[in-house]
Amino acid sequence: KQWYQRRVAITAGAYKPTHQYCAMFIVHFIVLLTSVQTQAAQQNSDVLEPPPLTPLHDCPEELSDLQLLIREESLSIREEMFTILGGRSLGESYLLDTVKELANEVRQFQQLIRDIASNQELSLARLTEVRTNQDTVAGQLNEVQANEERILEETARCTEMIDLARSEVRLISHHKRTWQNSTHSPAYFPDFVVDGVYTRESDQGANPIAHTGSTDRNQVLMIDLGERFKIHTIKVWNRFDINDNMLGVYVYADETLVGGVAENQALYNFDVRDGVFARKVYLKQSRADWLNALEVQVFGTGPYGEDEML
Repeated sequence: KQWYQRRVAITAGAYKPTHQYCAMFIVHFIVLLTSVQTQAAQQNSDVLEPPPLTPLHDCPEELSDLQLLIREESLSIREEMFTILGGRSLGESYLLDTVKELANEVRQFQQLIRDIASNQELSLARLTEVRTNQDTVAGQLNEVQANEERILEETARCTEMIDLARSEVRLISHHKRTWQNSTHSPAYFPDFVVDGVYTRESDQGANPIAHTGSTDRNQVLMIDLGERFKIHTIKVWNRFDINDNMLGVYVYADETLVGGVAENQALYNFDVRDGVFARKVYLKQSRADWLNALEVQVFGTGPYGEDEML
């Protein structure tokens, strides 16, 4: 009790310790510590066994924090001892301050490591989410590729059907656009040569004809097929009532001469040699006479593009 009162007085600054008192303080402290250890040893048999401690290797962070705390407490006790015993040297003071700063830096680095670990876990979670989304996108991409393959197959099938259809020789002039450089009144329009009506009865009423309105040379009747076709055959049906107006008529596929009329016939068949592609068919009267016709039929295949006209 006397030692404790003196320590309190020293701490409060009542008086400064002498070397004699410091030595006595150390002796009293050792005696007190020995007495406490002896009493603890005598009572050891009566004390219950403490519960098992958690292995230190299972809590490394807590152990590290505890070590830092113990070291700081040791430094504080040592500093207090230096104060009681009469002060400390400049080097020791600098060393203690340096150790404290290092302890603070260690604690900050530990917190930084915890933050990095937390960010790493968050990044791993996000990476897992990205991989999941990537798998979903990959599945969708595979589905798109499968659909693309089906579309390509359907396109190829349709292309084959189109090629098959356009390779068949068929009537390609029916109801196409027409033109002539003059028209006989009242209504002998050029559209009548592509209307599909060509009976051998009469040139009037239900069986109309196309008729130019002048007897000048170079009367022209034109049929626009709309696209480029490979021409196979051109058929020209002569009118029924007067059939000598077709004499001297030349037939062209674009700029290619297909044939000409030299005699009166009810039907003229012009077979076109291979490799003639055209968009327009012309009937041109070379004589100074009317140009008229009951029906003009153009047969061919296509249509074809510029790169297909071989």
